[in-house]
Amino acid sequence: MQKQCEPVEVVIELTEHHHNISIAKLAVAAQQYQNAHLWVCLDDVGTGDNTATLAEQLDPYITEYKFALQNFRQHTDFSTIISPLLQFWRKFAEIHHKFFAIEGFENATEIAIGQHYHANLLQGYYLGYPELVQIDATALNNSGTHKIIDFHSHEDRRRNLQ
Repeated sequence: MQKQCEPVEVVIELTEHHHNISIAKLAVAAQQYQNAHLWVCLDDVGTGDNTATLAEQLDPYITEYKFALQNFRQHTDFSTIISPLLQFWRKFAEIHHKFFAIEGFENATEIAIGQHYHANLLQGYYLGYPELVQIDATALNNSGTHKIIDFHSHEDRRRNLQ
């Protein structure tokens, strides 16, 4: 499937929701995406049910862990709440040989702080808004019912990993 979409790299983000899908079913879906050569990201790590335990169970099928700064905007004590979480997930990604992304940057100060965590990819409105990419949805699925939220070109993602 990824071959049909080049030069756009399709990233499947597994996000938390409350539809009672078992971890086993989630793992099967992640494996199917990986088998289709799609980039599989566990989104919002450290938030809600997206714990290290879940990450361990999905580990064989995950390419990237993404930490969402915006989920912690209500916390004003960066050094005792957010920083330890960022450090943990950066190290977790390193140990598991995964890419580490931080999203939710909204100003230059946040970027300066975020650079201390050596993420492979930084995302946020401060860096640019997601862009709708026109593709033939039938190449992905005959139903043509895809909502495209955020695509980054293959080159953009790779460039940010250097």
